[in-house]
Amino acid sequence: MSDDLEEKSKSQVKREFLALQDLAHELSQLNETRLRKLQLPDKVLRGIADYQSIKAYGAKKRQLKYLGKLLRDVELDDAQLQLDVLEEQRRSETTALHKLEQWRERLIDDDNTLNALIEEYPNIDRQHIRQLLRGVQQERANNKPPKNYRKLFQYLKEVIAE
Repeated sequence: MSDDLEEKSKSQVKREFLALQDLAHELSQLNETRLRKLQLPDKVLRGIADYQSIKAYGAKKRQLKYLGKLLRDVELDDAQLQLDVLEEQRRSETTALHKLEQWRERLIDDDNTLNALIEEYPNIDRQHIRQLLRGVQQERANNKPPKNYRKLFQYLKEVIAE
């Protein structure tokens, strides 16, 4: 055995294989459009599609192991990097939605929040947002479906996205 050729221990090989299975599981959670962006081989894409269609627990586990085996032959640096970028985008979208929800709740609970919102986003239609807030309060008072509550969220989403 030469010094420059290192053999991996059985434990290391197993850890790497489990990491590939974890990656396969992450990939299987993505929709078809995002999977295509990763430019994975067709064999891997078919395996992921099969995994997504399987319902039985044991069969899913076997398919996941098979996907791990397929991923051994794929250059994963680019795929992992793109997967990380997608995950970061998802996190930032989630954070933005949480911020919108916080604005909505603060607007409903506190009348003074409207002034802070107008200061931060001067292009907001004051009359429209007040109308939506009145609608939300009426819905809550009458136990009606949250139609204006949802409209308020969508309006905030439009205004803040600009």
